Amino acid sequence: MRAEAIRIHRLGPGDAGLMARVADDVFDDDIVPARLAAMVANPDVALVVAMAVDDQGEFVVGQIAGCIIHHPDGDSELFLENLGIAAAWRRRGIATRLIAALAEFGKARGAGSMWVGVEPLNQTALALYRSVGLLADPAVICSAPMSAILPAESRRRRRA
Repeated sequence: MRAEAIRIHRLGPGDAGLMARVADDVFDDDIVPARLAAMVANPDVALVVAMAVDDQGEFVVGQIAGCIIHHPDGDSELFLENLGIAAAWRRRGIATRLIAALAEFGKARGAGSMWVGVEPLNQTALALYRSVGLLADPAVICSAPMSAILPAESRRRRRA
């Protein structure tokens, strides 16, 4: 199937049924309905899916998620949080179309720029993002689970 036959759709409340059939490798883990509902109800969050059709009907072959980050001292930004395309559907232009759809969402919500965190060794992702105009920045991203961060804050409060 050619990418032109793919339907790109931003999920909204009431679209949970579209997630009934999702190809392997589109998401990292199983979809949790309550999380999906919260995500699509938030006007500053977008979950955009790529839908294909086979003899059993429509199913999800790709997805992109992003959120608007508002700043009190500057332009809002669009954070590209996640992108996944089923292995059998890669290299058909679907990721590029999903990025464009997410960018349109961001523009409509007032974002002045888009950014994404990419592992330095993920040359495939870096090439994709460069191809749509995103430039590599030598930034370092620090992250930790909240359980690792909050105990330190609790200790600071007790000392104060």
